[in-house]
Amino acid sequence: MKHILKLRYLSLLASICSFAGSAFLFYLGAFKTYKAISNFFHQTPPPEHFSHLADGERALVGIVEAVDTFLFALVLLIFAVGIIRIFILEPDAEEEHNGAKPWWHVGNTTELKATLLEIIVVMLAVIFLKVILIDQINWELLVIPIGAAILAGVYWIFRKAGH
Repeated sequence: MKHILKLRYLSLLASICSFAGSAFLFYLGAFKTYKAISNFFHQTPPPEHFSHLADGERALVGIVEAVDTFLFALVLLIFAVGIIRIFILEPDAEEEHNGAKPWWHVGNTTELKATLLEIIVVMLAVIFLKVILIDQINWELLVIPIGAAILAGVYWIFRKAGH
């Protein structure tokens, strides 16, 4: 049984790769922010699909894309920390912070899924905002907010059930 329990350390691979992906996405988000600001102040000609937008709107789309990238970086970071806390750290090795729950506290896979679901709903809202800014509004775009509403409803039911 001891040998089987040592297999939990394989989860470190998922955690390390998630940390690496998160670091890269934080860099990419910072780069997108820099490009949005730089393009605004240097009046860089827009790509063809942004030609209908004013300068400020193009900068806003760039910042929204950066926020979307940062959100996914946070998803990977929370996933990586959650995997370590669930599978690697000892259960009695929890830190006390004046009764407050630290952001990295993930006690089990249910809490990890709930946290990730919250972030995914926010990411869908950001994606919808970006699509609205870039494209013309049509009925097909309603799939994104409807999907976010369904996920939020599932999350609400999930929380009400005591998970």
